[in-house]
Amino acid sequence: MGVVADLAKQYDQQIDDLRMDKAVLYGEFAEIAAETSLLRQENDHLRAAHGKHRAGQDEQQILHLQRDKVALYRQLGQETARADALQQDNDRLRAENIALHQRLLERTEQRAPPDESPSTPVQAPSADRPRRKPGRPVGHEAALRPKPKKIDVRQEIALPVDGRGKRCCPH
Repeated sequence: MGVVADLAKQYDQQIDDLRMDKAVLYGEFAEIAAETSLLRQENDHLRAAHGKHRAGQDEQQILHLQRDKVALYRQLGQETARADALQQDNDRLRAENIALHQRLLERTEQRAPPDESPSTPVQAPSADRPRRKPGRPVGHEAALRPKPKKIDVRQEIALPVDGRGKRCCPH
């Protein structure tokens, strides 16, 4: 369930990034269009003022800007298609996440035990009184299991040997 939510978050982030890229591309396109317009105005101004036309340089710059414009439109189309595909994936994953969440709720409702309160309430230890020392009081016999009356099997187990050939304790 967390994996699906993480994927949905990643897709949301990618879509946001693509939208930001799209906005940047639109901004760059607007700048190029404005620059093209300014260059055309400057070209017209130079033609009128000097009566000369530097056709080669101005035309090359206009062609360059037009190529940039076409390339940006192409990139914008690709980014838009990618954003649309990611949005579809995101929508599909959200629907799948909702369906899985619903299935999980249905299964937990089926397995839920009835609410029963314990017969004796459990209380946390009180901090008002000092903690007792663990174990039996001093002088009392130890409370151990009795030794078995009959031993079924006696078994010798050797200690492990280290790399130098000496016996060693594993603990």
